[in-house]
Amino acid sequence: MPPGSRTHRDDDAVAEPDEQPESAASGRVLARVESADDGHEECTLFPADADADELVTTWLTAADDAFVDLDDCR
Repeated sequence: MPPGSRTHRDDDAVAEPDEQPESAASGRVLARVESADDGHEECTLFPADADADELVTTWLTAADDAFVDLDDCR
């Protein structure tokens, strides 16, 4: 998967910040993992309490080649 590409959108798996209870969302980070048909994965982290405008600029995505096995790092 080329950098910046995205897999299909799975609306059932999208965690919308405004669906989270305010007390539970404060200071928390949510993750969304997307898998392509070819096995490549991306994980996007974003604040649980971010509104729609903040979500446009407040996120971090790591592609599958950025992930390492925890045992390999020890």
